[in-house]
Amino acid sequence: MKRFVLKEFLTETPLQKLRATLSDVLSPYYSEQKELTEHPEPSEKLTLLPGEHLVYFNDARPEHELLGDGYDKDHAPFTESGTPIPFRHRLWLYGSIEHTAPLHLHQYARCHELVRTATDRVHVQRDIYSSNGQLCIRENRTLGYVQNDVNTRRFIRMRQQTADTQTFHLTPTPVLVWRYSALMFNAHRIHWDWRYTTQQESYPELLVPGPLLATFMLQYAQSLHPHKSASDFRNFTYRILSSAWVGKQIALNASMSNPQAVWIEDLETHALIARGSITFNS
Repeated sequence: MKRFVLKEFLTETPLQKLRATLSDVLSPYYSEQKELTEHPEPSEKLTLLPGEHLVYFNDARPEHELLGDGYDKDHAPFTESGTPIPFRHRLWLYGSIEHTAPLHLHQYARCHELVRTATDRVHVQRDIYSSNGQLCIRENRTLGYVQNDVNTRRFIRMRQQTADTQTFHLTPTPVLVWRYSALMFNAHRIHWDWRYTTQQESYPELLVPGPLLATFMLQYAQSLHPHKSASDFRNFTYRILSSAWVGKQIALNASMSNPQAVWIEDLETHALIARGSITFNS
């Protein structure tokens, strides 16, 4: 078990860059949301929308402290004696995000991170506190580590659509994935190093990051409820079921219920890439 505390003054710059990164692919929703940060005033209480905290509180380690795949060594499996457990692929499996209070910009905030390691899993809990010590966000994420070929992961057909299902198509571009990874200070090579990805890990193409898939689901669901604010959001649980490839079109789907079902489908194979559930305060 490892514990870390990450401190950060929350400026609007990462938020501006995140929204600029997502604006084209999630248009027209972001054409409206961008106006929130084009001319920010420090006196305004700008509040992070669900999922936007992911571009904050990311540890900046020197390159020699990263593993060969470019990811943080503290988020890799180790035995109780501290011996690294070998793996071929690192996967973002599932997670949850719970909002307990609004997280405003222009303040010092802290992220308390707890890392628990198992043989083939690493569980990370992140509690984000405002400057006055109030818990605002609790996030859980689980990473998986495998030796087998990832392309053999379960093939799950997409869930049955209903009359109230809303759908939006998009194509994750190399620039989008690179910029999002940079905002998270995520150097995982399967998102930007094509030669490493195809030759060392034997993937057919660069992969879309798990947190970006979660962000897609959150942002699309929010676009269907324009009257709801960040304080209306309660929690989000999700699971990544198969790989999403850079340059390959996907479909975002969402029901209009509460809890709201959200899922991502591969338009070519009709496989279910990810699914989640969002609960709003009534």
